[in-house]
Amino acid sequence: MEDFEYFENEFIDYLENVRKCNERSIHSHIQTVKSFFKTYHTLNEETINEFFEWINDNKKTQTVNSYTLSINVYIHFLEQKYKIQLEDLLGKTTTIKKVSFLEDIFTLEDYLFFMNKLKARNKDKLYIISKIMATTGMRIHETLKIRREHIEIGFIDFTGKGGKQRRCYFTPNTQKEVLGILDKHELKNNTDYVVCSFWNGKQLNWKQISPIQHSMRNFAENECEFKKGLFHPHAFRHFFAKNFIKKYQNIALLADLLGHSNIETTRIYLKYTAKEQQEIVNQVVTW
Repeated sequence: MEDFEYFENEFIDYLENVRKCNERSIHSHIQTVKSFFKTYHTLNEETINEFFEWINDNKKTQTVNSYTLSINVYIHFLEQKYKIQLEDLLGKTTTIKKVSFLEDIFTLEDYLFFMNKLKARNKDKLYIISKIMATTGMRIHETLKIRREHIEIGFIDFTGKGGKQRRCYFTPNTQKEVLGILDKHELKNNTDYVVCSFWNGKQLNWKQISPIQHSMRNFAENECEFKKGLFHPHAFRHFFAKNFIKKYQNIALLADLLGHSNIETTRIYLKYTAKEQQEIVNQVVTW
């Protein structure tokens, strides 16, 4: 499910011949699913809930309903075509089955190499976004709300569904690096947005952030020679969570920092990745 291009033609066929959609509906469904996969590399409970959280905060009711329907139709397609058992999402919380391990998460060494390359190439905007997501666990669309004043005071508050408050903290090192880059681009007003459009202090919108995501993947694959799909915005959230729990094993605090309403969602970070499992088996099984 990580690569929509693999499923796109079959999904179109399903829309035309099974659901009997007209051309306008097919275009709407395809564009919605594509917009989802531009941001989220994997279709699972957390990414779907996050996507719906974002559209509820930023879109009109009619658009929210349209987006929800499109994702729901895509999931039904996966159910029927590939027997992937996913719960109906209309008006419900998904209960998608999770695998028993996390897929590839880039290592600390990978992260440092990537960041050093960005710095060497003066990719300041990518550097800021990557630094913030890696050190806060913040979602990509949440970074759009950060102003200089938030960096200076060391935190930003978000309000989720049901009025639940969540605070993301900026470490002294993150504050120093981000403020240094903002000063370099003369963004010195407290109300200037950190992830801004053409370094003019204005807030980016959702469409403007897609090219940044694309640039991130291209830079990781072409400049750093990482394998396809390893570096993407949501991977930084996984990186933060996995490394945080290694150093400070408080699952309840991590759930609060990530904004998870159900601590069971956070428990995935207590498990080993597939690569880690293989390394352990290779060390242990010597007979």
